[in-house]
Amino acid sequence: MALTACFKDSAAKGKIYYRGVILFLIFTYAASGIVSFQHDNRYYAAQWLSENADLNKSIGMTLFVYVPGEFRNKVILTPDIQLLDKANYDYIILSSWEYERYLESPQMYPQKKVFTRDTFREFQI
Repeated sequence: MALTACFKDSAAKGKIYYRGVILFLIFTYAASGIVSFQHDNRYYAAQWLSENADLNKSIGMTLFVYVPGEFRNKVILTPDIQLLDKANYDYIILSSWEYERYLESPQMYPQKKVFTRDTFREFQI
């Protein structure tokens, strides 16, 4: 009888422990999101855009880019970097999430690596 009560008590403590761990992980994840949000380059770029760009100019942007809502003439670009050469936008905003792989894995993307490198050298970032 005492042994059964001991196991029940142990199981209850285990549930409380695991719930505490789960709550701690959720809190930690949320806190890290708040901290990373404060230092996210997308928001620095959006701030620069708000301070320097004409609201009526056209913006070509990749999917993971943040452009403030007051800019109405926005187009989501396909991730094909070769199309940038012919793009006719006043501003083009790229995400490293989509294009950095060309620079980090040149053996897989030799032509795109050269074009990406030249694009970043030629245009003001």
